[in-house]
Amino acid sequence: MRQPKQAEPKKFYAVRRGLKPGIYTSWGACESNTKSFKGAVYKRFSTRKEAESFIGEAIGALAPGLLPNQPAGGPSTAASASQEAKEALAEVDDDGEFTSLDDEACLSALASASAETGSDMVSVSIFTDGSCLGNGKVSARAGVGVWFGQNDERNIAERLPGKVQTNNRAELTAVIRAIESADKHYSTGPPVRLVIYSDSQYMRNGLTKWIGGWQKRQWKTSDGKDVANKDLWVRLLDLQKGYRGEIKLVYVPAHTGIPGNEGADALANRGAAMPPVPGNLAT
Repeated sequence: MRQPKQAEPKKFYAVRRGLKPGIYTSWGACESNTKSFKGAVYKRFSTRKEAESFIGEAIGALAPGLLPNQPAGGPSTAASASQEAKEALAEVDDDGEFTSLDDEACLSALASASAETGSDMVSVSIFTDGSCLGNGKVSARAGVGVWFGQNDERNIAERLPGKVQTNNRAELTAVIRAIESADKHYSTGPPVRLVIYSDSQYMRNGLTKWIGGWQKRQWKTSDGKDVANKDLWVRLLDLQKGYRGEIKLVYVPAHTGIPGNEGADALANRGAAMPPVPGNLAT
């Protein structure tokens, strides 16, 4: 007999700044991640979508068989989400310390083209970042950072493999390594929703504006040139097709005091200082 789907939680606690930013469904879990953290920023919501909007701007949800070519909503949807995010940010805890963001950086949620994979799915927050010292130069050194949590053994700090050392390749590789690591860690048990945070405008534009056209033109740009970093974009799409849960990418502005983002940045910088690694990302 088919088991009935568990009811959607009635409350969602979004922790934007805390020991481990993310979305929790119990006050106890939220409190344990904010009580001892100076300047914690968190808020309770009645829906997961509102909680995600509070934390960051959704780049798109990747689920098996679905590509995030375009945001599902129009301008009015984004404007509404932006206003909701501003109101949410204005209602942080009295003990919190928060500087309001401007309109461009405000955490407005784009309507994501996602497939429903079950409301009872556990969510895991992962922050990623890429670093490139001397970006654009022959002597450039790039690193990859993946942050699961403070002192988490799953954290990754690696040198970007291959001869081409650029910030964009590092940013893409960081997301790829996050999915690879999580896929291995959560290979058994119930499917897990990955909420991956990135401050890469390149990633954001690629998934929301460019990738649909690239695919239609057989991985050519609008002016007929080969798409840069095609190997990494293809690898990313292959990973999402093979992942048995849901993958959601969320854009967060860089260097705004979000612990996970700062942690991933530090890991990426550490990776950039490591010795060169031959070859490209393993497929």
